[in-house]
Amino acid sequence: MEFSLKELKFGYIISHTFPGLILAIELLFLVDMSTERGIWYSILQEIKNFSNLVGIIGVFAVFATMLGLIIDAFQHLAFESIHWIYCLARRGKYEIYAVHEVIKKEEHLKIYNYLVVDALWYYYEGYCNTAISLIPGIYIIPSVLQRLGISGNWISGSRYLILFVILVLLVEGAVTYGQSRKTERKLAQTLKAG
Repeated sequence: MEFSLKELKFGYIISHTFPGLILAIELLFLVDMSTERGIWYSILQEIKNFSNLVGIIGVFAVFATMLGLIIDAFQHLAFESIHWIYCLARRGKYEIYAVHEVIKKEEHLKIYNYLVVDALWYYYEGYCNTAISLIPGIYIIPSVLQRLGISGNWISGSRYLILFVILVLLVEGAVTYGQSRKTERKLAQTLKAG
């Protein structure tokens, strides 16, 4: 199997790599705070030429994507379990994605991928995964600010700002998830009708 950058979709980047990048940076700050010299100093010492820089960026991107996939797995476990419990409590049954039952042709699959997956699903994942990746930042970012000598209201303000961003991302994720479900139902009805 061959990998090509042409096949890399924007949706993959925003739903997996970007949240993983945020968490990787937070973890680097955490490691940096626990070392005497600092990890940023060590990384900068390794950049002696352009090929080293490209290698470090490549390793960091792969590490960030792996973290993003772990975040995504946790997000699916947490949020889809909540949706499942909500459906059972509200309707007494869990809705199965009806659109998967009516996709019979490759054109239908392409339409589904265009209308639901590329247009909505990756954004839902991106919002929720980014919110999850920011949770450690509630504790790490204020500690970094303290280490930089910043104190007072900036510390608590940074926590409230991160909490606010997490809340906005989760609300936007829930709205986008609802839009994707509604689009799936409409698409299933259209495909059944013929």
